[in-house]
Amino acid sequence: MKCILLSMVSYHLNGYLPNGGAECRKEECAWWDKARNRCAVLTIGEQLVGIDWSLHNVECKLPEHERLI
Repeated sequence: MKCILLSMVSYHLNGYLPNGGAECRKEECAWWDKARNRCAVLTIGEQLVGIDWSLHNVECKLPEHERLI
């Protein structure tokens, strides 16, 4: 698996990606989600989608004059 985080850092520091990209270190990585056996960035993304959905539901239940948008 290619690591998006490592690739972004390498690109910004060096101006290019290493040959073949940056390899995922899996269990050795601080971003590794041991409970789901995958990168925590994926878990964070899924959780943000759920939070957005919940906030949208709250907004829909508010009276029209109390909505932020």
